[in-house]
Amino acid sequence: MVWWWCRRCRGWGIGKTALALHAAHQAVARGWFTGRALWVEMRGYNPAGTRSCVQAIEILLRALGVADEELPATFEEQVGCVRRSWPAAPGGANAC
Repeated sequence: MVWWWCRRCRGWGIGKTALALHAAHQAVARGWFTGRALWVEMRGYNPAGTRSCVQAIEILLRALGVADEELPATFEEQVGCVRRSWPAAPGGANAC
């Protein structure tokens, strides 16, 4: 439902993010996500500019407890590290 609505209403300032956050909070409250949930503010319409995918992955890795000196060098390695570090993944957190 949220995906359909957001695809139809692409304009800025109409509440797409607020709707998605509301739906996410409701899903967590209903027990649909029993593990951890992480969120990255991508600053889609921020005058200062948006965040890149590289910046978002680094934010996720730090939120998962990976220290700066343990961050992988390439974006592809960082994505793999996020996948391995996710709580539901074999090996648990901090598996970089």
